[in-house]
This record gives sequence, structure tokens and C-alpha cells, in this order.
Amino acid sequence: MNPTPPPRMPIAFVLFDVDGTLVDTIEDIAASVNHALRALGLPERSLEEVRTFVGRGVQHLILRAIGTENAEKADRLLDLFRAHYDMHCLDRSRLMPGARECLDRFEGRDLGVVSNKPERFVRRLLEGLGIASYFKVVFGGDSTAERKPSPLMVRAALETFGRLPNEGILAGDLPVDVETGRAAGVYTVALLGGFGTREELEASSPDLLLENLDELARRFG
Repeated sequence: MNPTPPPRMPIAFVLFDVDGTLVDTIEDIAASVNHALRALGLPERSLEEVRTFVGRGVQHLILRAIGTENAEKADRLLDLFRAHYDMHCLDRSRLMPGARECLDRFEGRDLGVVSNKPERFVRRLLEGLGIASYFKVVFGGDSTAERKPSPLMVRAALETFGRLPNEGILAGDLPVDVETGRAAGVYTVALLGGFGTREELEASSPDLLLENLDELARRFG
């Protein structure tokens, strides 16, 4: 892959995804999915299966988890998932390696979150893990009329910042984050070590592919 040149330095803003980018949430998500499946007498899903379901919103997660053969039970499964996750979203979730140090390196920049996770869960995670104060804006999958890969969340964040798309970057761990940044005209940084595989991320053609948040901080901080 031949990434295009980075935006002019220093960058003015950084937008982050949450799941797999700033926070390792997979164990709590999988636990709540399987709690809901068990309650309906349906087969549980492995951690790796659930990992492939994450990224395009909670409705997508539930539809993938339940399967087309049980689609009529999706609404009930969604209710059970939300109720359980609301109580247990911080049981095992933890910051990704280097997350706090990365945020510290971007002190003075406009920082925001653009996630497909419902906003109340995003805020619970950020507050519970002690990083909410870093962010000027927080958008979840229900904060705007459309979820990622729609550019609406990014555009809303830039309007709040008073910034142009070419003044900063969007960092995420899945192809949907790359699609979102591209749709909004923002420089995209894909991060390995989250929920997306190297092959998936390379195929999505981000502007830059980095190993982790430490590299992101060194490159742009």
C-alpha cells in the first residue's frame, strides 16, 4: 500500500472510533450477546464470531448473532442484549494499549469520538475508563440520522470544532471507519490490533495503516 502524504502538520483535530480503537470491548459485548441468546434458547456465539459482527451498529450485531433463520426474534434479542450490556459494559472492557498516552500527546487538539455504538454506551465507557474529559464531542450510532459509513457524524463533529476536513484525521480499526473518513474527505488512519484484520484493512485502502496507538501518537502527536 502506498499511503498518500499526511495532512499538513500540526493537525488540528483527531476523531476516534471506540470499539477496538480506544477500548477493548469484545469480551463484554460477547458476554451480553450470549446472555441474550441463552435467554431465548438459541446457540451461543464464539468470541471470534462476535468480533466479526461488531462495527456497523447494534442492530447489525444482533442480526448477525441471531442468524436469518431466527430473524423474527431479533427485536427481543436486542432488548435482552441492551438490558444486560447496560449493566455489564464495564465488567472486562479496558483501554487499548497506549490509549491514554496517545490522548495525552494530542493535548490542545480538538478530539472527538465517532462510533456506531449507541451514544449512552459510548459515554458510559469513556466515563468509566476515565477518558471522557479528553473529548470535545461524542457521537454514537443514534446521535445522527445515519451511522457510519455515512459521513454525517464526522461532519457534525467538524461543525462543532469549526474545522475543515483536511485539518485532521480519523482513526479506526475497521474498514467502515476508512469508508467513513473517505466519505467525509478526512485523512484516514487504520489501526491494527483491534477488531479488523490486516487483510481487511489493507483492502479498504486507508491513507495510512499503523500498528497501534503508540505509532499514531508518534506520527501525529
